[in-house]
Order: sequence, then C-alpha cells, then structure tokens
Amino acid sequence: MARLPIEIVDISRSIPEALEQTIQLANSIQEEFLFTYLPNDEEHYFYPYDFAKLNTNDFFETINKIRHSLRGYHPYIIPIVNSFISGSRLTNLFGSHKADQGIAFFTINGVFGDIIPSDRIHCYILYYLARYSLSFVAPKHNNHDETRSCVFDRKISKLDILKSMKNRAFCDDCRKSLIKDDNIITSKQISALDSLFSTTKTLLDHGYTITNTPHQQSNIVITTNNNQHKLQISTNNIIKIIESKQRRLNILNINKSIHGYDTPPHVIMEIEDLEKEIKDLL
Repeated sequence: MARLPIEIVDISRSIPEALEQTIQLANSIQEEFLFTYLPNDEEHYFYPYDFAKLNTNDFFETINKIRHSLRGYHPYIIPIVNSFISGSRLTNLFGSHKADQGIAFFTINGVFGDIIPSDRIHCYILYYLARYSLSFVAPKHNNHDETRSCVFDRKISKLDILKSMKNRAFCDDCRKSLIKDDNIITSKQISALDSLFSTTKTLLDHGYTITNTPHQQSNIVITTNNNQHKLQISTNNIIKIIESKQRRLNILNINKSIHGYDTPPHVIMEIEDLEKEIKDLL
C-alpha cells in the first residue's frame, strides 16, 4: 500500500531547521505516512496569511481556496502558523482540522516555554503531525471532554497535551473504536501512529540533536544524561521516498505521452518539479 502523502507548509517561517529534522524523523520511523513540504513555488500563496489571530472557520476557507488553485494532487495539507487561534466554541487552541476535507493546521504561538520546554520543539511538531495524520485516516472519531491521557482529549487545560505524549497514546475506548471494521484506518497505520506518538515522549524526555557520519548519513540522536539513543534515517527510507515520487512521475509521463502537445501545463510543471526533487534526493 502506498504511503499517505501529507504536505506541510510553514506559514510562521520561524522553525525551519526543527521542522525539517522532525519531518525526516517522522518519515524514518514508520512507513505508512509520507510527510513532505508543499512545493516552493506553491507554498508562497499561504505566506500572506501570517496573522496574529486566526479564526478556524475563516482559515479553513482560505486553505481550501488556495489548495483548489494549486496544480497537481494535494489530498492532505497541514499549515503551521504562529497565531492565536479561536474557534466557534473555544479559544486559545493548539490547532484544528477538517479531516474529511484533508486539511488541518496548528500553531506554535504561546507553546514553547509556557507548555513545551523551549529545547523540546521537535516533540510538539511531531505530535501534531501524528495527531492530524490520525484524524485524516479516522475522520469520524471525535475528541472527548474527559482527560484520559489520550490524544483525543479535548485539552481544555493546555498542559494536558503532555499527558498524551507517550506510548499507548490512545485510551482503550478510543483504540477499540479505531479498530472497528467500519473504520478506514488500517492496522499498519495504527502501528505507525503508535511509533510516532511514542517517539514524542522520548523527545520530550530526552531532547534531540543531529550528528553526521563520515558517509554524510544523518543520525537522529536523542540524548539522555547517561547514554545516547540513535534512530537512524536509513538509506532504505530515502529510497522509498524516491520510489514514491518516481511512481507519481511515471503516471504523469504516461499522461504526457497520451496527450502530447495537448498535455495540460500543470502536468508538465509537476513533472519538472518531481524530476528536480528526485535529483536532489539522489
């Protein structure tokens, strides 16, 4: 089964290094979700919406409007903002989603230092990449008001987020609901999400640094006082990312060969983008 493609756009533009490292980590520890950036020539459409305050309904309309104007296939998009978020019922939200439409967003505003330690930024980013990936594959599953140390806690107290950064991040009731036959989420996706949420706990407790081997292969090093736990970004995972992009490129090239000179411009441009992205990964 192909990995679910989830595109990230950093409207805040204030966490580029941590975001890139977290995306690499997320892709290296599971094989069900593929986190990538929205292409450079398309993400700039989101940049004007770097507001101090955002309303969820208004911003969802904006995301959909921009997405529908983009060329190519963009089934799932997660913008990251640095805004105070208000919804129809609650304010000062971490984020929100319309999972059935494949869109979600979260904020870094007022998070680091007050809720998440400033040197633990990666755990928060990874948490919400996992949290909204979960909603995309289980769009009918709702939050609960009770605090159960579960990712589906409503988090009325924002410190409750720390309680669900852990292994077994779903409470038993939510896990039972997720594995019912009428849900589209697969057992492999549940296992992948378990790995992502478990890693948020490790990052929260121990932090994150990057080292390089003599062969230029990145290692993710989660440091503790006593030792180092390494999660290798293996060559195999890079190859799988390339293979995924190559499959999409092959489909587009078939489309181009069928239509010839009548090939739509957006198809030609996506082919060029994919060829460059694959070249950069090699």
